[in-house]
Amino acid sequence: MTLSAEAIAATHPAHDYFVDVYERAEALLERAFTEIEQRDLLASGITPSQAAQITLSATLGLQQLWLWDGRRDPVVDLEAVLGSLVISSF
Repeated sequence: MTLSAEAIAATHPAHDYFVDVYERAEALLERAFTEIEQRDLLASGITPSQAAQITLSATLGLQQLWLWDGRRDPVVDLEAVLGSLVISSF
């Protein structure tokens, strides 16, 4: 977490690495949410791009909270986030 925070500065040696990682993660998630949208399972009013950004942001934030307090369960919390973005098919 410290390295990724320090690498926010464009002059940091790891900056380009983290830009690439987050761009690829977001693109992968956007493709997944596009498929979900094509099946009419994406929540109303949410675009695949928004869902990807929300999911990536939640994942990173929950990871940081878990590092501060290992009693947290980021999987359960992420499932809640995804449950608000994807309509259940059951």
